[in-house]
Amino acid sequence: MLLNLWTKYSYIIILLMLIFSFFTFKALEMDPKPQYGKIKIEQNDSLWTLAEQYAPTLSMSSTEFIQWVQDKNELTSLSISEGDILTIPIHIDHLHNIDGTNAYQLAFE
Repeated sequence: MLLNLWTKYSYIIILLMLIFSFFTFKALEMDPKPQYGKIKIEQNDSLWTLAEQYAPTLSMSSTEFIQWVQDKNELTSLSISEGDILTIPIHIDHLHNIDGTNAYQLAFE
């Protein structure tokens, strides 16, 4: 009986296996879109203090972190001001200010 089913439906079974394999491999290849956090710049913040706070957790040097922030935020200098909102290369779940509040939430209050 099993041999009879295979003989009768082998093309459909093979086609379904190929479709399943194709979508499985495609799902594994897809890179999730990077998620970046936004922070609201507080008084006395600078790109260097942000780099000191976040760069070690990203395995980046302070200089690499600052360059990334400048590029993504289209900054032409190292100058940032209180109240500015910057995108930084860290997942929003890991963003916290020194006082423990969530910086992502602060950026949108």
